[in-house]
Amino acid sequence: MNLRLINYTPWSKVLLGILILVPLLYYKPSQKIIELIRNYPDFLRGFLGLVFTALIALILNDSGIVTVATMLLFGGVLLLLISFEELNKRSA
Repeated sequence: MNLRLINYTPWSKVLLGILILVPLLYYKPSQKIIELIRNYPDFLRGFLGLVFTALIALILNDSGIVTVATMLLFGGVLLLLISFEELNKRSA
């Protein structure tokens, strides 16, 4: 079912973008990402748990692509919120 959904759902494009972006951030993290990981280790654990759960959903769920893309969007929002909090700390 996942292979058929790739052609029909716009979430597959979101998932493809996330699947390209996450390894790039992992293998070549910017100084900003390294700082965020050091300052917020609990959020990193939560993000890794989200990624692990998304992989399980992709394997076990019949419409896993939609589930994974939606879950990883929450991870992206989490990273944005942490980044905005850091910007507020620096500007204050």
